[in-house]
Amino acid sequence: METFPEKIPVAVFLAALMPGPTFSANTIYTETCNAVVPELDNRVIYDNGPENPPTTLILELVLLRKRYRSVRRVYIIAVESKGLTKEFQRWMIENNPPDEVEEISGSDHMVMMSKPEQLLTTLLRIANSYI
Repeated sequence: METFPEKIPVAVFLAALMPGPTFSANTIYTETCNAVVPELDNRVIYDNGPENPPTTLILELVLLRKRYRSVRRVYIIAVESKGLTKEFQRWMIENNPPDEVEEISGSDHMVMMSKPEQLLTTLLRIANSYI
């Protein structure tokens, strides 16, 4: 998204991982292992052996340091998520603060299924304030 910031008024992270140039995917992954339900389908490659940090995650993250934060960011906390606990989501926010934080009470990790009307209202409010 940092490649074309003029085309993206705001990025919304909904109960999602939110890395940054000084907040690496490896750091997030290590914390995720402690916070995420272990049954989730996590694919990690350990080229240097299982006793060393992972070398590859499912997604390749490319963050352009010089343009990082050129797109405003909003994080929506799914309060009752069992996939990413509220505490884990708060930890990510504290370590890589977005421009704004919203919470949807009573929502599980699939907010669009558990609280669709509240999600719609929140997304509309965000869109109207950044466009």
